[in-house]
Amino acid sequence: DVSFALGAFFAGMILGETSLSRRATEETLPLRDAFAVLFFVSVGMLFNPAVLIEQPLVLAAAVAIILVGKSLAAYAIVRLFGYSNQTG
Repeated sequence: DVSFALGAFFAGMILGETSLSRRATEETLPLRDAFAVLFFVSVGMLFNPAVLIEQPLVLAAAVAIILVGKSLAAYAIVRLFGYSNQTG
């Protein structure tokens, strides 16, 4: 009378502590890699190249916001942890 998700969780916990865990990891590694490739290919297929021509300014603004915003956020986090400006 336990859900499949809870049963799978307990099975994973038990398997993680046995000698079979390494074998299971080795056997599922190619499958994990295949799903990772499938994920990135499917995300790449969502890209519409027409956006480059139709809305170049919006795309450039989005890229600039991401690059500058990410850099500023990383710098702020480094400074909050007490590191120097040079490290940031």
